[in-house]
Amino acid sequence: MIQIENVSKIYRTQENEFVPAIAEVTLEVRENEFVTLV
Repeated sequence: MIQIENVSKIYRTQENEFVPAIAEVTLEVRENEFVTLV
């Protein structure tokens, strides 16, 4: 099993502004499951 909890990613622009891409994502992939994230 693969598990991620509360993952966030924030990018900083050249103007020093913050842009959230994802916020507090939780995901669990169990045996024999296939998941694609785009």
